Amino acid sequence: MVIAIIAILVALLLPAVQQAREAARRTQCKSNLKQLGIALHNYHEVHSTFPPLKVHNVAFVNGSNSDWGTSAGSWPTLLFPFADQTTAYEEIDFDQRWDAAGTKNKAVIQRKYNYMICPSHPLSDKSTGNGFDSHIIHYFGVYGSADPPGGRARQQWAIGNNSNFSRRGMMYHDSSVREADILDGTSNTLALMEVRGYQPASPTDIVNPVDGRGMRWEIGTATCLQPINGVHGFGCGGCGSCRWENAASFHTGGAHGLLADGAVKFVSENVDSNTYLHYGGISEGELVQFD
Repeated sequence: MVIAIIAILVALLLPAVQQAREAARRTQCKSNLKQLGIALHNYHEVHSTFPPLKVHNVAFVNGSNSDWGTSAGSWPTLLFPFADQTTAYEEIDFDQRWDAAGTKNKAVIQRKYNYMICPSHPLSDKSTGNGFDSHIIHYFGVYGSADPPGGRARQQWAIGNNSNFSRRGMMYHDSSVREADILDGTSNTLALMEVRGYQPASPTDIVNPVDGRGMRWEIGTATCLQPINGVHGFGCGGCGSCRWENAASFHTGGAHGLLADGAVKFVSENVDSNTYLHYGGISEGELVQFD
């Protein structure tokens, strides 16, 4: 009888304990984005711009070659000095490839940085694989509210292609966006969104990654992609279905987003699609508010 009562009590308490643990993890995830928001603004204070999503040479951006590896510069590595990672920053030779022999570049970006990891995410100790070994991260820069000219990979806003110009986000390849350039207002523009950051082995297998995006190779996210937590597609195509880059989390009901003013919002997966879309660009011309 006593054992039966204990079993009932455990059954009643277990969901509450699990909920409390998830609440703590969700709070830590929000804190991570707060820390990144402070780092972004400190970077802006020093450099008078926000960091680019990734640094590429012109040949890559205009499509002359497909070498993703020419630089170790990406927004996470550029933020190192502003996120208590000065030692890691000083170890990188930014004049060399991400995997250059004789440098520590590859070793630095293979490390796990806890402020780039959501504690609710089951994949916190994985490399990206696919020959581009770096550590998976769970927060991506928002490159806009439309596919950029040249596509997600090229992002030819960097070389003056003004197609979809108003739909640019805060970070794209080789960007140098200033706070003054965010015409919609920093409280109406997303800087970072939480993502799952990898492509699983199959549409039904959400744990085992076959490819991912991380400290070295990540292509950002945009609000024109699938709805938040809409990660059921497997392929890639246009502003469509790459599961590593769509805003998504392992929290119930939505995902965290960092606004350009440093505020963190939990964005519902049921957010109005038009509202969510306009939060991706810095000069959409429509001021909208999350619920």
